[in-house]
Amino acid sequence: MSWKGLEGEDLVQNLRQLVISFEPQIREAGTVDQSEEALYHLEENDEHFHRHEFVKVLRRKIEDIIGPLAEEEIERFESSIHDSNGQETLINKITDKILHSRHYNDLSKKLRGNVQGAVDELIRNFDAEFDGNSHHETSDHPIRRSYMSDEDDESCGSSFGQGMFFNNHEIMQQVAEKMSRHRDNVVRVEALQTLNQNLPADFISSDHWPTMKRHLIDALDESNVQIMHLSTKFITRAFTNTSPQTREVYTLLVEYLISQFNAKKGNNIPNIKSGLDFTNPRKCQINESCKFFRQKIIFRLLNEFQQETINYWIRYPDRYLEEIIESTLTLYAINQSGSQGGSSLQLSPVHFIALIDPKAQWFIKWMHGNYSRQCLLRMLEKYRPIVSIIKHKLIEQSNVYLPTSHIF
Repeated sequence: MSWKGLEGEDLVQNLRQLVISFEPQIREAGTVDQSEEALYHLEENDEHFHRHEFVKVLRRKIEDIIGPLAEEEIERFESSIHDSNGQETLINKITDKILHSRHYNDLSKKLRGNVQGAVDELIRNFDAEFDGNSHHETSDHPIRRSYMSDEDDESCGSSFGQGMFFNNHEIMQQVAEKMSRHRDNVVRVEALQTLNQNLPADFISSDHWPTMKRHLIDALDESNVQIMHLSTKFITRAFTNTSPQTREVYTLLVEYLISQFNAKKGNNIPNIKSGLDFTNPRKCQINESCKFFRQKIIFRLLNEFQQETINYWIRYPDRYLEEIIESTLTLYAINQSGSQGGSSLQLSPVHFIALIDPKAQWFIKWMHGNYSRQCLLRMLEKYRPIVSIIKHKLIEQSNVYLPTSHIF
């Protein structure tokens, strides 16, 4: 298997290019620890990060070796969608499977060896490689030999879900056009298959993403099962990394769900008294329950992301957190502004998320850390219907267990 760009002289030159590109950030750091901290946040601070040759070839290699494992786990998840595995999320299952696989360990070991050899070469020829401009500073900023220690094995984990690099502008445009709901289903399937054969990040970061995003929302609402399946598969793959681009995928799901509860489509949503029956496959096939089963899957993806993103959203600009929280509250506020009780009310997004996460673990986790808690409480000022319905339900539950005179 070819390691072009990730071994020998090619790797040395790619790392040299990377170091030169990051020189301003390294020079601004006063200590080695500060230098490392700056490097950890390069992806979020450098808009050209994914254009560096080393990053591109590394992503291709990750997809070639790790991609099939992620695909296999995603397929397994979709085939057993009726099964619930407690608090263990899809992302956790895929990550754990890959991090303990032979393929990942072999890739990690060889990559560490290749990179260490290339760095050793750069150090030995430091003056020649970097034009001798900084040799007088090397004593003040020693390079620590532990940069690829065994403790850093998991550093490759955040990118395992990536696909093959794909940056042809014309082909991107063609794919975006073929995804339109006005095109033939065969053409749409072909376009969606192309999406799933390549890196989600490449599409999301392209100029054509707004168009693709709109077409993916249409595909989620498609009666053609294959088109719906391929769009869901792309979204699931995009969620298997921890890049800032996951915000785009999350808001895509929220926009889709909001469209399902709007005034026009919302007329088909059952009321609370009728409820939903997800256990009858035959009924699911012949009426609107099929749509709601699909929405349950989307809500599950949404909830898994809500519980996972707390582990890394502090790495990104505040806007990342704000957009996720605001879009979430916008969704959950639907159908919460009318009457606070009664079985004639339509089911709302809150009812769906209660089926998936009955203990509201997402809310508990968002309220745990000060970083997200402050933002959430501040934004709830704009969504008072949510606060009102929570207060009403608390009083309602209290009335069941306590005499009225003891309440508040």
